[in-house]
Amino acid sequence: MDQNYIEYSQEANTDTDPSSCVNEIELGCTDSDYLEYDVSANTSDETLCLTLAITGCTDSNYLEYDETANVSDSSQCVNEILAGCMDNSYVDFNPLANQEDQDSCITLIVYGCTDSSYLEYSVTANTNDQTQCLLI
Repeated sequence: MDQNYIEYSQEANTDTDPSSCVNEIELGCTDSDYLEYDVSANTSDETLCLTLAITGCTDSNYLEYDETANVSDSSQCVNEILAGCMDNSYVDFNPLANQEDQDSCITLIVYGCTDSSYLEYSVTANTNDQTQCLLI
């Protein structure tokens, strides 16, 4: 007749078998959708279920980063962030970049003849355009 046990019954008026109280009540959040889920709880107390579990990529170094996720699932972290110049009009263009870093775009491409043995040689050119190298 101990109300701290699951087997407790208000209708019982005599405790004839003290060993009948086997499972002590363990209050807790019994909803596995919450961070506070308690696997050892055998009696639900919904007031203890506070934070809904949101599974996702919790690593901010990945494009798939989910700032709302509070349960890490590394399988959702696929593309690591590679910041760089994504503008192909710059010498600094990085075709592997997946996040723009405008500060890394420094030198605009200037096409011209970069072979000094040609009359059309351009001191300002930084990218060779062989079609502009005509006369030797």
